[in-house]
Amino acid sequence: MEIGNYNTEDSIPPLEPVPNLIREETEGTEGKMHHKASPEIFRRAKELREQMTPAEQILWEKLRANRLNGLHFRRQHPVSKYIVDFFCHEYLLALEIDGGIHQSEDQRIRDNGREEDLQQLDLNILRFSNDEVLNEIQTVLNRILSEIERIRKGKDYR
Repeated sequence: MEIGNYNTEDSIPPLEPVPNLIREETEGTEGKMHHKASPEIFRRAKELREQMTPAEQILWEKLRANRLNGLHFRRQHPVSKYIVDFFCHEYLLALEIDGGIHQSEDQRIRDNGREEDLQQLDLNILRFSNDEVLNEIQTVLNRILSEIERIRKGKDYR
């Protein structure tokens, strides 16, 4: 697949620097980043950071310390009454890694409701299966970068 002059099979493309519009609007307002998550949600997020799944660990190794094109991601990030697996505040992008339980109809319904709630908070959501992360990590990283490009270019950049 080609994005601009970049072939996604080769390597990770560099992103053009953009002004950090989010930070300017929300600096000093922690509520915007976490959307008033409760202390219990923060406690649970800390526990989840200590108990990451193998797929989450693999993706975190690619995202941590701004390794993906200088993008800053947080892991197990509290947002309102939820905890998203990974979150890039600059682009309001939440990444969710789904295990086998997410294949059940009941769980899909809950996931859809959760996604709608997060979108009401102006978040963009990308979902990946554990298998995608474990077996196709380069494709996952390329999809993340493509989504960020879409956010940057589209009206969804907040």
